[in-house]
Amino acid sequence: MILFRIDFAVSTGMGHFVRCLSIALQLGPEKAAFIVERKPAQMIPEAKPFQFFETLSNNAADTDAQMTGEFIRSTDAKLLVVDSYQMAPNYYQRLKDSHPNLALFAVDDFGEKKNLPLDGVLSFGWCTDPSRYASQVLKNSAVGIEYSPIRNDFLSFRREQRNYDQVNRMLVTMGGSDPKHWGLKILPFLERVSNLPPTTIVTGPLFEKQKELEEAIAHSPLKPRLNLESRSPQIAKLMSEADLILVASGTTCTEVAFLGTPMIAFPTVDNQEPIAISIERLRCGWALPPAHRLEETDFLRTLNEALQSPKIREEFAINAKNLVDGKGARRLGAFLSIRSQ
Repeated sequence: MILFRIDFAVSTGMGHFVRCLSIALQLGPEKAAFIVERKPAQMIPEAKPFQFFETLSNNAADTDAQMTGEFIRSTDAKLLVVDSYQMAPNYYQRLKDSHPNLALFAVDDFGEKKNLPLDGVLSFGWCTDPSRYASQVLKNSAVGIEYSPIRNDFLSFRREQRNYDQVNRMLVTMGGSDPKHWGLKILPFLERVSNLPPTTIVTGPLFEKQKELEEAIAHSPLKPRLNLESRSPQIAKLMSEADLILVASGTTCTEVAFLGTPMIAFPTVDNQEPIAISIERLRCGWALPPAHRLEETDFLRTLNEALQSPKIREEFAINAKNLVDGKGARRLGAFLSIRSQ
């Protein structure tokens, strides 16, 4: 059994869960299970066959480690993957001390876990850098954007041929939870764009301002051009059919890259800024300033450039698609299976 201890809440978003679920689906519900603080009321359908354990710990390291340990023993788990920004170093040390035979791994986005007592790391995001890690850790780790896990329902919507000449439809998505409610706050910015193409705003299962957004769109001068999709089971299709996506620079950016849709990455929370910077540095998309210092002029300049630059849209989209081939979850599933034996 392989366990995944993940952050999964409105405040932390759905990215941790989505990427670990993609890996777990490669293993199957008989070989993988999840540990969360509290199981959300809204559940992704693909996750329903999996077992969930609740720590009810409020992320207190000692309590959470104790509860996690109980789940390790009850399932006879051989390997634990921690995908969390919340856990203090003593959480990992306590698990190591109490379960010396457990293979302990963590998802590491920015190198923040490089000095923890781990057997290895999974580092597959836009900011991955093998040089961060000691050779002993690196040889037992999966490091590189080629390990980026993509949800199964996206795999059939990758477009090998695309017309980049015009933006006939745009999509806006701020992730599965959008804790800062930028799906709503972005509307006044969009209203300042002249000749905005027909635009779909997609909100996720944990978005808390759905009624307010519906009301704002109903009273917006853009109403004829806006479509609102909430908890859409067709998110992969919508993203594939769009000609440009304004996206919170979290896990969804990797899915956009895989699909080959041009993107503007928007850091809605602090830890997303390095991702947006990397996307722009790799010439895989445009990057907006972080939300706390976004000005209307920055937004309009970037969006208008993206709308008016077909050659750059094509270059960025092809660069991004070449980095993410959709086989990352399969690679990680095989990697973890070997190390859990």
